[in-house]
Amino acid sequence: MGSLAHWIKPILRIAALLSLLAGAPFWGFAAAKADVGRLRTDPIYFRLIVDLEFKKTPVSIDVVVACEQHRTMSRAYGGTDETLGMSAYVYAVRLPGDHAIKVRTIGAPGAPNPCAGDTSANGRVPKDWLPLVVWYDRADDLSHGLGYADQDAYANPIAKISFRGARVETATARDFERFMQSGQKNLVPSYLSGIFWGKDHPVLTEGKAVPVEYLARPERAWIFASHPVCRGVRRVRLSKAQRERIRAIWPKERPDRWQPPAEGEYSLLRWILQDTPQRDQPETYDPDRRSLDLTSDDTVFPVVSNESLQGLERDPSRAEAYAHEALVDEAASLRGFVFCDSDAPTELVQALLKRPPERFGSEGRRKCRLGKMEVRVRISGCSDASWIVFERDEYAFFFYPQTGA
Repeated sequence: MGSLAHWIKPILRIAALLSLLAGAPFWGFAAAKADVGRLRTDPIYFRLIVDLEFKKTPVSIDVVVACEQHRTMSRAYGGTDETLGMSAYVYAVRLPGDHAIKVRTIGAPGAPNPCAGDTSANGRVPKDWLPLVVWYDRADDLSHGLGYADQDAYANPIAKISFRGARVETATARDFERFMQSGQKNLVPSYLSGIFWGKDHPVLTEGKAVPVEYLARPERAWIFASHPVCRGVRRVRLSKAQRERIRAIWPKERPDRWQPPAEGEYSLLRWILQDTPQRDQPETYDPDRRSLDLTSDDTVFPVVSNESLQGLERDPSRAEAYAHEALVDEAASLRGFVFCDSDAPTELVQALLKRPPERFGSEGRRKCRLGKMEVRVRISGCSDASWIVFERDEYAFFFYPQTGA
């Protein structure tokens, strides 16, 4: 997309660090195995303020965030336990009534990135930025949340909160230290709230049997899961030029929903994304749209995943379908939302099945369903960023990248 260059440096840095943390070489770092590796960086600090309203009462999430505040790299692929990371990538606070809301402190790719110096003052965080906010019914259960990914969510009758604006300001190391001592408490554990998590991440079993309480209430195991994943699908109306190109490959049977040939599918998807104005700024808010009915052609629908704790909570027998199928929920009452779920730890699924779960990994093993249609995907079900579905020659559906929240 147009702002890809804006993300190249952070992406390369993260890839290098992940490789080192995992004990794998990354390009030029491979030769440094025998050396003491130290990467000195200048930490960036910023302050994020998200103004909301809950039950007609103003609510402000005000956090100070540090990017790359841990600066010691590993010796010989892992000699130390300190990592480079971000504190915090997500931040959750308690609301009256024992509810909770969580914000992602940086935007999705193509949206503002305060870790790269984007602020409201320098104009790189637009006034209409809509950061991802996730609602949790219970502050002590962050296994499943409803993410407000699109403006339609706030206009939806089921919305619990209203959006009033967001801004990013510069901050200092002293601001960060002060916030850590006296700021709002993050309900998300440190090992789940940063970009990286390390040795302090708890293991579900540690070689022991899974406690009975997690077999009866799988959702309680969210603290043992990895970072929560927000899954959604975006629907957009095709432009006149797009429709002309798509009509040329529309099967002669003229199905209502269909996929293009596998060969060239990804290139077609990239063309649709690049040529769709709404995707240039994937997180924006227009206050003048708040009073309109939910008729927007460009909207988001959530994805229900069988590998999530949400699925196991509803029906533990669904562990049988672990990591094999996901479903796009097109209910009008869920327009604008994404489901933000903690995925079930393998040990818990194994305990429920009384055998190891089947593992995906080959093409076609994980399935995605859009209504009655089974969607062809590579590996990652509905969360695979390489699929596209057309509705006649008018609309396109594709994975909406709201992951890692």
